[in-house]
Amino acid sequence: MLWIALHFPQLAIDCVSRGHGETLLSSLPLVIHAGPAQRPTLYALNSAAHEAGLKVGMALAAARAVCGTLTALPRTVEKEQSALQRLAIQLAQFTPSVTVDQVSHGILLEVSTTMTLFGGIAQLIGEVRRAVRTQGFQALVGIAPTPMAAQLLARVTQYHPATRMCRDVGQLSERLADVPLALFYWPHETINTLATLGLTRIKDLCQLPRHGLQQRFGDAVLNDLDRARGLAGDPRPYVVLPEKFTSEREFLFEVHESERLMPFAETMFVEMEGFLRARGAATQTVVVTLKHGRNASTHITLGTREPARHASHWLRLLREKFSRAELAAAVIEMSVRADQLCPYLAETSNLLRNTPTSRHESVNSLMDRLSARLGEKAVYQVDVNNDHRPEFAWRKRIDANPIAATSGQIRQRQSRFYFSATTSSASVSPASAKRKATVGRRPSWILREPRALVGNDVPQYHGPLTLLTGPERIETGWWDGKSVERDYFVAQNPQQEVCWIYRDYRFGRKWYLHGLFA
Repeated sequence: MLWIALHFPQLAIDCVSRGHGETLLSSLPLVIHAGPAQRPTLYALNSAAHEAGLKVGMALAAARAVCGTLTALPRTVEKEQSALQRLAIQLAQFTPSVTVDQVSHGILLEVSTTMTLFGGIAQLIGEVRRAVRTQGFQALVGIAPTPMAAQLLARVTQYHPATRMCRDVGQLSERLADVPLALFYWPHETINTLATLGLTRIKDLCQLPRHGLQQRFGDAVLNDLDRARGLAGDPRPYVVLPEKFTSEREFLFEVHESERLMPFAETMFVEMEGFLRARGAATQTVVVTLKHGRNASTHITLGTREPARHASHWLRLLREKFSRAELAAAVIEMSVRADQLCPYLAETSNLLRNTPTSRHESVNSLMDRLSARLGEKAVYQVDVNNDHRPEFAWRKRIDANPIAATSGQIRQRQSRFYFSATTSSASVSPASAKRKATVGRRPSWILREPRALVGNDVPQYHGPLTLLTGPERIETGWWDGKSVERDYFVAQNPQQEVCWIYRDYRFGRKWYLHGLFA
């Protein structure tokens, strides 16, 4: 086995500051305080607070006296654990064996069976680092054959960067020899007692009799030493991926411009993409909620015509939504939710560019963006309708995935639809005999309203029309009061324009132009 351990030395700060931007935080002294309400002390602080002369353990009142521009927030362990859990779920895209260590507030990934999929351990570590950094966390990395050894190497990295990796279990004891005992999560009394005895490193304990250690410090110390060196089992519970995705961000300040929300949205969409990759899923609907003061909120629904999971695509759709309207009020919290998941159809690579599949995906992406910008009802597709009348043979389709209509929604009609060479007195030119008659041929453009043509025997449209094919009889619609009785022809004028015309037998056998061929 091979474990990657992630240690987060600034977890409390990262949980509240991520997404706000390094430029802002570099000049904003920010601290997290904990301890008794009567005398809270500084638990964690950012670089700007360090530069202001503040230190961990300092009383909050003293810190405020030293730094007048200090921003202080109470520590919330539940938020830290929730953030780690969501990050672990995102990292499950690299391996299904991910666990959260509640004692050390770290994350462990067992990657022995998946690292080859990413090109080796070095490439996989790079991917993990990028995923963690994208979410705004600072992490130290350790690699070892046992989870506890990986955690120790990750924590010791800040002191000895060269000792962070050990892939051979036979060399594990040697690589852990100089690791300080203070990195174990043992009681302070145990660490202090060992230090007074001159025992400060793992190799110091390993040289002592086991029976004596057990009598003096109990089983916990020996068990941790054995688990770290691979001499005892160390089973860990793996995270269970939820059925739905949800993520939220609380802001340090009120946000009044939609553009300032985009960095937070990007991190949440990237988090969602990692979650969907881990589940092998995608989604077609994402709900973005903006919380304002006094329990007011704004809900923004994003939709796609095909299942999608790429963060960049959802970010573009949200940007289009924001471009249409301003924020109703200042935003203090933002969340992203995807409740309905569906299987993800992986893209297949093709040596030929501009294939029908790629063009289809480009069209869908364009329509998603147009719908987000203009509104769902402003963009539609053309669908076939169950009607032989050309003006009723199509319909707008706004729903990307319409449910097949039931027999009660679409009633089958009995229509007479046939071809006859004797249903019209108009003659067909001899030249048309050389052409292949195409019954049912339809033009690219159909007029919104048929245009009446002059001429009874020879219809005129920019000159006399020559009939090329036809007639095609359409006689239907008797049930709804809009019956038609027409003979359709494909005709051509002297300008070589190809037209679709018909003769209406219900209104004096007049000629009408109904469409043009491209």
